[in-house]
Amino acid sequence: MGKQDYYRQQSFNDVLDSEQQNDDDDDYLKTFETLLFEELLWPIRKFNFTNIINNNLLYDDAKHYGLIESNSLKWLYTADRKMINNVRIYSFRFANSCNPDYYESFIITNHPFFAPTKQPRHGLEGWYKYTGKELPKTIENYLRVEKIMNEQVSHKTKIFVNNQYERLDIEFYFQHYYPKRLTITFESGYPATP
Repeated sequence: MGKQDYYRQQSFNDVLDSEQQNDDDDDYLKTFETLLFEELLWPIRKFNFTNIINNNLLYDDAKHYGLIESNSLKWLYTADRKMINNVRIYSFRFANSCNPDYYESFIITNHPFFAPTKQPRHGLEGWYKYTGKELPKTIENYLRVEKIMNEQVSHKTKIFVNNQYERLDIEFYFQHYYPKRLTITFESGYPATP
């Protein structure tokens, strides 16, 4: 691990520790954060989002497919660009390369940091929105989202999780001359076949 990666990891640990001070015995939150950072975000931390956006997603309805390595296996990912309600949306979908039991190991119903969503997402019920304050900021810094989107304007980040369907969405919103959104989705998938 390089020096920059080490300091980013330390910063991430400090923020998570401060949020966990609300309840030191919150094993569910610790498990969720472990799933998020060590299993899902770690393999994509150096993924070249910017290159794909600038070279492959130049127009609305553009699509891109590729492979990413995680746990010594190659996994398919997809990326696309859409315009919905005057918001330019860049979506990246990655397969869950972690053990599916992780999603069953933390309970979010009735958890103070999770609230049920009012509408289904991706045509599925059972979604919960993360309501804590520090974790979204940590994810922004960990993935260097402002660099990815080439934006220095204020934005907000939302995290959604669905244990039942083993899915997790992270949405980064940017308000500028025209609104933009970067969505990173982790969903069930399989390693790519050679």
